Formats: sequence, C-alpha cells, structure tokens
Amino acid sequence: MSVRFKFLILIVVTAIFAYSCGKSDSSTKNFQRMKKGRSTLNMGAIPVKVERVKREPVSLYLLSNANIEALRKVDVVSRISGLVQDITVEEGDYARKNKILAKLDDRELLLDVQQASAKAENSARLFQRSKEMYSKNLISKENFDDVKYQYETAKSQLEAARLKLTYAKIRAPISGVITQRLIEIGNYVGVNQKVFVMVDFDTLYARVFIPEKDIQKVHVGQKALITVDAYPGKKFWGHVKMINPIVDPESGTVKVTIMLLKKGTPIRPGMFATVKIITDTHPNALVIPKRALLLESEIDRVFVVQDSVARQRDVKLGFADGNRIEVLSGLNEGDWVVVVGQEGLQNGARVRMVNEKGTAVATVSSQTETKPRTSNAPRSQRNLERPPVDAKRLERFKKFLLRVPEIKKEYQARVQEDPSFEKDLTKQMEFFRTMSRKYADKLGMRPRR
Repeated sequence: MSVRFKFLILIVVTAIFAYSCGKSDSSTKNFQRMKKGRSTLNMGAIPVKVERVKREPVSLYLLSNANIEALRKVDVVSRISGLVQDITVEEGDYARKNKILAKLDDRELLLDVQQASAKAENSARLFQRSKEMYSKNLISKENFDDVKYQYETAKSQLEAARLKLTYAKIRAPISGVITQRLIEIGNYVGVNQKVFVMVDFDTLYARVFIPEKDIQKVHVGQKALITVDAYPGKKFWGHVKMINPIVDPESGTVKVTIMLLKKGTPIRPGMFATVKIITDTHPNALVIPKRALLLESEIDRVFVVQDSVARQRDVKLGFADGNRIEVLSGLNEGDWVVVVGQEGLQNGARVRMVNEKGTAVATVSSQTETKPRTSNAPRSQRNLERPPVDAKRLERFKKFLLRVPEIKKEYQARVQEDPSFEKDLTKQMEFFRTMSRKYADKLGMRPRR
C-alpha cells in the first residue's frame, strides 16, 4: 500500500474524529488545515461520557427465574343439576366469599321442600300421640320406637330438601377474582360440573430452585427483589416463606418459596419473573457503572478524567448489582470515570467530558480552533451542537473507505443484520468512524494524543 494512500486514509480518519466531537463550521476548517501537515493531528480533544463515583447501597444476591403463581386457585362446581337461570358476575370481577355467582332453576326443589315439610309435620303429630300412649302403657316399646324413627327420618329429609334448595344458588367458596366463566344462561349443568374458576390475587408466590452449595445463604424471612418483564424498571418485594428440607437428587437444587404481597401492585399470576434473594448488603459502598470497566484489559481497570486528561486506574472490585459494581480501592468518591469512549483511549489522552444527556461537564478547546463559535444556546451547550450529517461528505467517506476489503466486508455484514442501516446517515457515519479508527490501528498510524 503506498504512502500517499495511507496519508489520505489518515486525513479521512481525522476528519471523522473531528465530526464526532460536535464541531460544524470549525471542523470543516480544521479538516482543510489538516491536509497541510500531520502535526495538526495531535490537537483535538476526544469527547467521552463520564459519571461520578458515588456512594450507594449495593447488594449481593442469588439470581433465579420463576413464574408467579396464586396462593389459592379454586374451581367452582355445581352441587346439583339444573338449568342456569341467572349469572351475576363476569370474568375479571372480584367476588367476596359466599357471594352468589349464579342461580339455577329451583322450582322443583321448592316442591320437594314443601312435600318434605308436610311429611315432617305429620310425623311429628304421630310421634307426639305415640309418646303419650306409650307413657300410659297403651302401646309397646317396639311400636313407639318405630314411630320415633319415622319422625326422625322425616326431619332429616326436610333438612336435606332445604339444603338442596340452597345449592340452586352457586356461591363463591373464597374471596377472589373470577378468571373463567364456563356457563351461559339456559345451559344445563350437571352435578359437580365446573362453572367458574376463582383466584385469590391478594397473596402470590414464586417457587425458585437454589443450588445446594448456596442454600446455607438462604433463610426464612430473607428479603427478595422481584422484577417482571411486563413492568421494566419497577421493583417488587417479597420474602422467603418456606425452604424445602430435601435436595432434588437429579438437579442438585433446593426448592424455595418466595411470598409476594400483591395488594397495590400490578403483578398477576402467570407472569415470568426474575427473583433476586438478597444475601448481603453494603449500605455505603463506592459504586460505578459496569460499563466503565475496560474490557480489553486483563485486570480491572478504568479511565479517570483529571484536568481534561484521561488517566488509567487499577481498581479492586466488590459486589456486583445489576449494572452497578462496587469499588473497594483505586477510586475516590466524586471522581469522574469514563463510561463511553474508553475503547481505544490511551493513557494521558486529552478529553472533553460530557454527561449522559449530552450536556458539557468540562471542555478543553482544541488548539486548531482560532475563533469561538457564536450561538444563542447556553454556554454549557455550545460545544455540543452537532451539525446534521452531510450526505455528500458521507458519500465521499463511504466511497473512499470501502476500497479497503476489511471495511467493505464489515459494511456488507452490517447491512444484512440491520435493514435500516443504509438509510440512516447517522448510523453510517458512526460505523465509518469506528472502522476508520480500527483501520488506523491496524496500520500503526493512530495519531498521538
């Protein structure tokens, strides 16, 4: 590859870096100046996103997944057969215990009660007369006992008829929500036929399975953090209710039941949940985002920005909690750590810090900028005004860089995996900026910072 071709690539790389730093008019002027010599490549400050090291509680936990289940789920059945005359609830309705859910035709049952009542009254009169005669020794004990038996039987038959009449009104066996209605008005239902399904939503639970090597870390009453896919970002709390005393010999796990208080939360039975059983907590730990760690480093290391210069720091890590991680040594509270832009960043590089919202935290002016830009925006935002992507410039970069086989191959792969890539100029500019940096590294021509 010729020296002239390498030099042209280096010019393109520098121009794209200047573009990504948020310069518009000044970037174009700098690009023209950079054509005149390589010395100007060392002048720019690299934009990086930063976050402060702060103190927060951080916990260690055991992670597992489970489906949320209701503590009580009941199939409501009909105790008698008959035609459905009325339905008083629908799916989703809340019903208290003993509320009437449906009514069956009870006319025949009322007749049975009347017949049983008349028979019981007649048996009562016969029993009373036999009792008086027996007291006067006018009838034998055998005759008296027979009349007494008939009287007791008639009373039982009356009670049974009355009880059967109550079964014509199908009532809620528990307090809960109607999740299924399986009958319609006019349907004929048989004895023990399922007509409703009710679920008690007030108390929910999740069954998780903990490896036997970790079971000594779990105890009854321990707090558990629950998250569900349906409500991202929301946290729900529960506690360990039961620990099975037996280890499953096939999986080597122990079943642990986590109870949740459903009241006031949108969690529903059947939802897939992530359960974190908290085993230890450091309430005042130094915490940084995990993305601040340098992935290419064999040891735990971050970049700290001091006086607009990026410095590498070796750190010792502690608990990891989601996207956060505890730092035991190597950093101080209030330090600025680089969270975006540290890949390929060199120790001692000059940087311009911005926060997650794109607002300037601290800036260092490039020596190539001879005139300050004027803007009506607040001073803290002036260095961050980014011009729209210049389609013509992008097309020149694209045509030039796709001459490199490696870049062309990665470009084609990106098009296949992201159909919107070819229409999104911002994505393309970011892609060519990354590829240019990668290609410059490969040639050993990265500008010194």
